[in-house]
Amino acid sequence: MLDRYISKILEFSHKKEETEKKLGNFSLSKLETLEKDTSKNLSDKHDAESKIQNLEKELSEINQKIPEIVFDIEHKIQTISGTKYKVVTN
Repeated sequence: MLDRYISKILEFSHKKEETEKKLGNFSLSKLETLEKDTSKNLSDKHDAESKIQNLEKELSEINQKIPEIVFDIEHKIQTISGTKYKVVTN
């Protein structure tokens, strides 16, 4: 029984050393730098997505106003020239 216990302790000690050796391959400063970079990149991504949404909203608003603006231009040209014009939009 004592032999099994000692064997288990040696096995645990060996596994502990292997794990510590594997963990030693990681550089804490590199991991921290990568974590900061990842956080910054995620923040930049969220900012870009927010800007895209705002631009899409602005574009939609502009597209909705185009017919009104075209009508206003046609009306002003007709008022000035006395001739009815039709502005064609694509």
